[in-house]
Amino acid sequence: MNEFSKSLNVSYYMTNTNLCLTPNYLVDILQDLAIEHSDYLGYTLEKLYAMERGWAIINWHIYVVKRYPRCGEKITIKTWATSCRRLQAERSFLIEEEYGNALIKASSFWVFMDLKRRRPTPIPAEMEGNYRSDLEPIIKDEKFIMEKVEGKEPIETAEFSVKRSEIDTNGHTNNARYLQWAMDMVPDTVFDELNNFDIVVAYKKECYKGTEVTAKTYISENSDKIKITTCFMDTTDETKVFCQVDTLWE
Repeated sequence: MNEFSKSLNVSYYMTNTNLCLTPNYLVDILQDLAIEHSDYLGYTLEKLYAMERGWAIINWHIYVVKRYPRCGEKITIKTWATSCRRLQAERSFLIEEEYGNALIKASSFWVFMDLKRRRPTPIPAEMEGNYRSDLEPIIKDEKFIMEKVEGKEPIETAEFSVKRSEIDTNGHTNNARYLQWAMDMVPDTVFDELNNFDIVVAYKKECYKGTEVTAKTYISENSDKIKITTCFMDTTDETKVFCQVDTLWE
C-alpha cells in the first residue's frame, strides 16, 4: 500500500483566537493518522505493546504551503512511508482543502524503539516491507537542519515541571506538547502580527513526568522573516537538551 488517507472537519477546540488550526493540534492529527495507518497494516498499539515495541518521533518539518485550516473546514490528510529500514523510518504527510489544493506539507523521522530497554531496535523485515511505499518524500532531501544558538542571549527564559497529563503511552513527554510550549513562548508582537509558515522540531532526549525543564527562547531576523527558536533542557544540567523547536514567521 502506497498511501493512507482520511478526511475530517477541524473542530473548534483545535483552533486559536483566529479560528485557525493550531500547530500542536496539527501535530496531534498527523500523529493520529500515522497510528491509524499502522493499525490498518496490522500493527496496532496493543500488538506493539505486547512486543514491548513502539515508534518514537525524532524530527518534524512542517511547511505551510497556503494556510492553516479553519474551524469547521473539511480537510483530507494523506500519509506514506518513504523509507523504512533497519532502525528508522521517514514518513510524509499532505493536508489538502476540500477541493484538493495543498495546504500543508510535513516530513517526519521516526525510530523503532525497544520500550523496555529504552533504545532503538531493528524493524522486523515483514513490518519493513509492509510500511514502505514507492512514493517520493513530500519534502525531498530533508535534513531537518536546526538553528545554532550557542553564544546567543535568550529573549525569554522559563522554568516548569512536566505534568502527568503531558506524558504519552511511551512514558515520555508527548511530542506535541513541546510545540505547544514553544508557541506559548513566541513574543506577542510576532505571534499577533506575523504568520507562521515553517516549523522544524528535533527531539533529542526523553523527558518524563516530574522533570524540571528550563526553556530558553531566541530570536533572529533575516530580511522580512523572523525565526524564533526555543530550546528545552534539564534545569539541573542544561547540557542535556530534550528538544529544540524552530519556527519561521513573515
